[in-house]
Amino acid sequence: MVAQRSTREPVDEVGSQGTRSRLTTVIWTILTVLVTFLIGVAVLLLLKSNLFAGDKLSADDTKSLWTFLGVAFGIVGTLIGALLTAQHNHRTHILAEQVKIQEQELARETEERLKVDTVAKILELVTVDGGYAPRARVAGAIATLMQLHGGAVSIRILGELWAADAVDSSTAVWLIDRTLRDSSATEDETGQAADVLALQVKHLVPSHQDIHQEWCHWPKSLTESWPSDMAFGTRNALIAAVTQILLVRELAWWELGALRTPVRTMVNALHDPELGKCSALILKTLLDSGALKTVRLSEDDTARINTMSSSVEPTAWFRTILDKLGIWASGQPTEKSIVPASTLGPSPLTSKKPRSTEDSELAARTALTSALEGKTTKSSRRKRKARGASAAKRG
Repeated sequence: MVAQRSTREPVDEVGSQGTRSRLTTVIWTILTVLVTFLIGVAVLLLLKSNLFAGDKLSADDTKSLWTFLGVAFGIVGTLIGALLTAQHNHRTHILAEQVKIQEQELARETEERLKVDTVAKILELVTVDGGYAPRARVAGAIATLMQLHGGAVSIRILGELWAADAVDSSTAVWLIDRTLRDSSATEDETGQAADVLALQVKHLVPSHQDIHQEWCHWPKSLTESWPSDMAFGTRNALIAAVTQILLVRELAWWELGALRTPVRTMVNALHDPELGKCSALILKTLLDSGALKTVRLSEDDTARINTMSSSVEPTAWFRTILDKLGIWASGQPTEKSIVPASTLGPSPLTSKKPRSTEDSELAARTALTSALEGKTTKSSRRKRKARGASAAKRG
């Protein structure tokens, strides 16, 4: 996940500047109205005091007049000074904010350069003498790269290292699980993580030659809940991964205890709004073949599986996967590779039955109707002949 620059501060600053500008305009308008009012009052008082009539003002009138004018224009001067001071402070604040934003941009650019340099040095740690470094070193390097938010690129690198057996499966699954759990991960990142998981299923369980047969690596988050909020392609790849992992080893090995992990994942996937019925078809196939006899499913889960799987039909390519699962459940050898996750298509299900099935059902109904009509016609003819013969005998 590449670090993105936040545009919130500049936007807020622009809004703040607009508010302050409008406030300044309002204050100037009020000040203008106030000055105009004071000048009008002063002129009115001068007229009322007969200043222009030629009569000499008394000492008290002159003192009162000058006191009023002094106070009035003193207030106006004070307001003008305060407004000018506020404008000066506002300009100073804007300049300080601009300097702060520039410093932040410079800090981000410096951080990005340092991150690029760090990533380059980390990638140098992955290889040594024309080959891959020891697993511990590679695991630390790729984990650091993903911690630095290397984005989908780091997950692609993880996939290449995993395919070359340069990183252990435990670390790879842990990193994928972290990506799937990360609420800030992008759609590209979660999609890449799901694809890597689907393409490297052979590394999730021990081979026949492995001394230790009691382990199975799988993202723990998928056994806890299903990520229904992720993109369709990501969830589709996860369905493919949980299906393909079963075919890597024979049913007898899974029945030793590891079968609970993929089954729990598929049960969680029943809540998927688009692919829940796909998971139901897989579980239904396994139930009908007796492959889940060592796994306890609740009555509610079993009922949901039967209901959901009966309302849809799989597409042609998904039917081949279900057929392979049926062969696998019977104990017969089957191919371990299925259609790659990137070519799974828009959906493994169809809400309508295939056209050929509809045509055959229509033909069957038509033939049945014709047969029934033919039997009715023959029966009617026989009854008429019997009635005619009875009438002839009576006559």
